[in-house]
Amino acid sequence: MGRGIMTIRWWRRLLVLLVLGALGTVARAEWQTVARDRDRLVQIDPDTLIPAEGGVKVVWGRVTFSPEESRRRGYAAVKALNRFDCQRRTYTTVKRVYLDANDLPVAEETIERPQPAPVLPGTVDERLWMVVCSPPSAEALQRIAQEVLASAGSAMEGNGTKPSVAAPPVLPLGVDLVDPKSLPPEIAGLPLPSPPGGTPMPQQTRPTPPGASPPVPPPAPSRPPPGLLSPPVVTPAPAPSRAATTPPPPRRVASARAVPRPMPEKWTYADGPAGPARWHLLSPDWRLCREGKRQSPIALEGATPADLPPPFFRYQPSRVVLKQDKTGLLLEPAREQRLGWQGTWYRLERIGWHHPGAHRLGMRVALGEMVLQHRAEDGSRLFVALRVVAAERTHPLLAALADWAGQGSAAPRELPLDLRTLEPVDVSYFTYEGSEPWPPCREDVRWIVFREPLEAIPAEIAPLTQGPRTSRPLQPRHDRPLFGVVR
Repeated sequence: MGRGIMTIRWWRRLLVLLVLGALGTVARAEWQTVARDRDRLVQIDPDTLIPAEGGVKVVWGRVTFSPEESRRRGYAAVKALNRFDCQRRTYTTVKRVYLDANDLPVAEETIERPQPAPVLPGTVDERLWMVVCSPPSAEALQRIAQEVLASAGSAMEGNGTKPSVAAPPVLPLGVDLVDPKSLPPEIAGLPLPSPPGGTPMPQQTRPTPPGASPPVPPPAPSRPPPGLLSPPVVTPAPAPSRAATTPPPPRRVASARAVPRPMPEKWTYADGPAGPARWHLLSPDWRLCREGKRQSPIALEGATPADLPPPFFRYQPSRVVLKQDKTGLLLEPAREQRLGWQGTWYRLERIGWHHPGAHRLGMRVALGEMVLQHRAEDGSRLFVALRVVAAERTHPLLAALADWAGQGSAAPRELPLDLRTLEPVDVSYFTYEGSEPWPPCREDVRWIVFREPLEAIPAEIAPLTQGPRTSRPLQPRHDRPLFGVVR
């Protein structure tokens, strides 16, 4: 009975928070900054913080993006209702609201089955957890440690003096820790506060008593960073005795890995030692291919409805240079082609043909996919994907490409194509944050995948679909928002 009453109270408090969040665009909240970097500002609304039973606290937070990042994402901010378990050190996102530059909702996403996630050290989530759950601050822990050490030194020495202890600087609160490489050099090496009962704060040392030898720092961990081979560990040979007449034989060092890694230029889309599942092993710069959280392609399922403008095509007929490389067939237009979206103009750099189709939509298997690769003046990239499915007729541009591929070595280097035919009639689409689907898998790409596919008769485009695959398998979506726009 008591548990049922507690549950009712919890849902009442959650309902109050949802109402507060809905009214947030009318009554401006006093947001408290938790972390920031060049592109993001992370804040919480302390007025909406409600403590629940069992050490759980619920609060509204938001992430506001810079204008450049907003154009890339398609929204200017996201508000989220989060539950923080202060005892278990976890957080759970219950609801997200995506806002435009005028704080008007673009889309809402209610998590049907919210799952708690651990608060990882060195992340913005840890900053949020520390602010919401209010554990002892790093300054407080440092002050207590200094007082204890000073008191012990005075009692032992008996002279009433207290040793001066210089407190090491602590990383300021308003700094984002997601990418340590982006931190300024003056704070990149500062320690991160640890929660009570956790591991000790890095880079903190106990004061050395007068006349004592400084402590020997602990040895560096032998565990290599992710995706890198650790260097062989060499154990120094013991010093020879004075009676020894010959030096000891040199010690042989075992190799860190018996099987040599393939060279980076050997990567391929096919399964094997250089296939997509092992790209991250081919080069230290390719670790994102495995560790990244915004990899492409993904399955287009469970999209959140959104009100976003359609892309604005400014394509023209042009001669196109055709060539083959590891990513498949590439088309480079000789005449400038442009596409506008979210207030930004993008220039078409190239068109890639990949088979089979990469992005999955329902149970219909795509024969291939045309990827229109664009870049804006600020360097941001926008990839537009057109899936190709089996039908009773063939798109004229696909027919021209298949005829060119069927000529083999006798095919001309250039081909006149009307790129205007690529613009779909139905401009409904999906959009999400992703990556390039080839090494080094950089996660700086905004994807648009049109619902309306291009059509082709499989036998007529056989020259395009034969040979080894040129598309990457589906990647985990993680917690990325996927928007569906219907026009």
